[in-house]
Amino acid sequence: MMTLHDSDFGPMHFDGSHWRLERRVRFNGVDIPVQIEPEDADTRTLSSVQREAVQLALTLPPDVLVLAAPAVVQNYEVYRDLIGDEAMPLLSASIDVWQAVQPSYIEVPPHGEITTPTFLLFAECDWDVEHGLVVRFRNGHADASSQQGELGLEG
Repeated sequence: MMTLHDSDFGPMHFDGSHWRLERRVRFNGVDIPVQIEPEDADTRTLSSVQREAVQLALTLPPDVLVLAAPAVVQNYEVYRDLIGDEAMPLLSASIDVWQAVQPSYIEVPPHGEITTPTFLLFAECDWDVEHGLVVRFRNGHADASSQQGELGLEG
């Protein structure tokens, strides 16, 4: 495993496909890792947009759960409609959705031609144990959520 000290992010370890920061992000009461898939796999370099996305992930505001809840509630309600109202309770407040979410890690994928700094929060969730949850953050703001594998940088 290759290790380097990045001037912005501190120690990073390359596992063969991703850089993993030693620094963690506190999200929903859990310290989660940040991993970055290099823009250029051969040189293992990060693009400036990826670096921006990492910085945004590392500096999420204290009220991130309140701000991100609407994007997650949308997924919760779609799933609730699919399986039936009686199996999943109504949420008293949108922030209550986080009681059913267990964050795993943040990933910054290659951005290609995309110029908006974007990262994905991967998590387990009580309403979709099989597929989990991914929440997309653009410019530091959650704008969409879906089951893992169904949400990318665009769309």
